[in-house]
Amino acid sequence: MATLVAANGSTREVTPAKGSSFTLKELQTMVGGDVQMIDVPDGRKMFLHERGKYEALARNEGATVLVQRWLAFDDYIAGDVVLCSPREAGV
Repeated sequence: MATLVAANGSTREVTPAKGSSFTLKELQTMVGGDVQMIDVPDGRKMFLHERGKYEALARNEGATVLVQRWLAFDDYIAGDVVLCSPREAGV
């Protein structure tokens, strides 16, 4: 099951509306705009708002911790993100 990790620290389980994978529109709705995908070391996929920092979305500490090792020293994840399996991601 996929998880929506909100920038405010809350989490909730989410499921695709139809079938076994999310549509692009579903992912865009959950993150609030165009999506970017990041591979998480544990095999999951992270979908985030492509322009989250440019649109001054709040820093997402929970999501940042998951991929911090692969980010530049002062980089971070902004806004809400969706964490899901490759199957749920449709890849």
